[in-house]
Amino acid sequence: PMTLTTSTGQVAPVAQCSPISPLALGAKVFCRAPSDHQTDNVAMELAGAFPGGTLIKQTVSIDKDGNVLGIDPNLLQQGKLYNISLKAPGGLRKTTSFTATSGTTQISNFVLPIGDIFPADGGDGVINSLDKAELNRQWSIAVDVTGRTGDFNRDSRVNSIDWACMRYDFNATDDPEPIAGGV
Repeated sequence: PMTLTTSTGQVAPVAQCSPISPLALGAKVFCRAPSDHQTDNVAMELAGAFPGGTLIKQTVSIDKDGNVLGIDPNLLQQGKLYNISLKAPGGLRKTTSFTATSGTTQISNFVLPIGDIFPADGGDGVINSLDKAELNRQWSIAVDVTGRTGDFNRDSRVNSIDWACMRYDFNATDDPEPIAGGV
């Protein structure tokens, strides 16, 4: 809660402020269906693609509506070109360019490929037969499971729906990391 007081001593009513991310992904992320959960521990790299642009690396979250949470709104300058890279746990790095606008910048058709679950310590940057073998090892349709990396849609099962999510991007690889000052 905040109380605003003018220099003349006038006090505004108490208000609740919450930060609003200046960056929103225009597509539902993960598993090609509307998400009903937030994805945490997403590695973000944001590079200014203009002379003097910097590279910022931080961990963010993506809410169920595709909004990037935890990004400092002061990082973006209106009218400047940026390259952004996001990599979620069990997914591949996706990189795209955008120009920052006033208000919330929308990035359209930004979908993170999901399914890079082997090796277990963070994947290898490609969705391939090793990841499918790990998905098969985790397969469970009769018993609720939680915390398995192959449960992409978080329905407490590792099943054909998760295979469909992985299969869509089978043989895809990480996009390159963004470079500051370059396109």
